[in-house]
Amino acid sequence: MNKKDSNDVMNLSSHFGIAIGILGIGIIMLALNNFWNWIELPGYLVLAFGLFLIVQSSLLTVKLNSNSFAVYRKHNLLRQFPYEHWIHWRLFWPSLPILFYFRERKSIHFLPTIFDVKILRSKLDQTLIYKNSQSQLVKRPDSQQ
Repeated sequence: MNKKDSNDVMNLSSHFGIAIGILGIGIIMLALNNFWNWIELPGYLVLAFGLFLIVQSSLLTVKLNSNSFAVYRKHNLLRQFPYEHWIHWRLFWPSLPILFYFRERKSIHFLPTIFDVKILRSKLDQTLIYKNSQSQLVKRPDSQQ
């Protein structure tokens, strides 16, 4: 469940859909091993990646506030991304968002969507706007400080 702290911090809940889907693909690949012998190793790799995403979904928390996007492991801050450094953000593929992309001035980030995408999209749309034709992001003047 998404929670809002008293100081306007939105905690995004974990979402296991992508991880379970990847696990399912790995299991199907292993089941097809009887027909195609070469598919066993890729099947185990896909299965391992699905398990990795389940563990990450359980351990990581994403928190959004009016100034930054932050990633926590349990209660320890791993990394904070201030919106003032963002140039662009996007969710890939709109009908089935599986990857969250955002670009800062000096780096590019890709995150699997192991958190609630609807709340993320809503909060970022409320907080950020595009400044000019070069698609640079700025904080909305009416967003909370």
